[in-house]
Amino acid sequence: MATNVESLTKETLELLRPFAAKRSVDVAIETAAKELAGPVDAGQLQQVISNLVMNAIQATAAGGHVKLRWYERRAEPPPDVGGAEGTYLCLDVADDGEGIRPENLPRVFEPFFTTKEPGKGTGLGLSTVYGIVSQHRGAVFVQSVPKHGSRFEVWLPATAAHARSPGPVARASALPLKRPQDAVILLVEDDTHVRALTRKVLEREGYQVCEATHGPEALRVWSARAGQIDLLLTDMVMPGGMNGIALASELRKQRANLPVVFMSGYSPEVAGRELSESERRHLIEKPASPRAILQAVQNALAAPSMSMTALDAR
Repeated sequence: MATNVESLTKETLELLRPFAAKRSVDVAIETAAKELAGPVDAGQLQQVISNLVMNAIQATAAGGHVKLRWYERRAEPPPDVGGAEGTYLCLDVADDGEGIRPENLPRVFEPFFTTKEPGKGTGLGLSTVYGIVSQHRGAVFVQSVPKHGSRFEVWLPATAAHARSPGPVARASALPLKRPQDAVILLVEDDTHVRALTRKVLEREGYQVCEATHGPEALRVWSARAGQIDLLLTDMVMPGGMNGIALASELRKQRANLPVVFMSGYSPEVAGRELSESERRHLIEKPASPRAILQAVQNALAAPSMSMTALDAR
């Protein structure tokens, strides 16, 4: 089954645009190739796009530009691809940001390697890209000049003839999503654009969504729905004098086994300091791909009931 990379990319960029706007970075897309016929996990491809674009946005100063370009290339592949001669679908993500120092280029795909300030990144974004692309029998390359920006190029087999399905590791990292059983989700997010897009992702999957912009409003929605809410999906930092942890604690006083998924623009290392070990399993870093959001919700709904005892004790 072919994957429409154009629509997939546009959907992913919609979730990233609020973060680009906050940094005054322009993100543009040019598509000369629209479909990938080879076997590919759409959720993992979204993760590749999201990680590369977010990395570019963070490396670009206000007024800068990030450009994505999909195109086909029929040629003998670079040595690192390891595939046969044939058609490859390529993704270029280029920025005019600060660039990467030559001594750091060989390490950019290493797990946990980052040049960002503490709390600004996990060092897993580019290593995740490398892992996913490798599992799809592709390759990823980087070119960079300090002070003149960076360019990442992803090669993926465009046809099933010389491609292979993702291996066991790839499948284990993205479990099949189950259809919801009319689950009702209370979505709490103060950013209007992010809230609207997240709601769209959830409702398209079949979930019912009620929303609030901050903690006090969420409490009013909770009271009005009279026990109908099955899961809380909340940002951790919000206006209104109540953060996500305090909101979850308050609601779990009324229902101790309420599943909760936390969202944060900070890295898991920073945001997770305020959470118990069990709650950190249900923390997603913004911006999150639609697949990551749906997987986190599914995992939380399927997890054994947990209380907020560890949180309430602080």
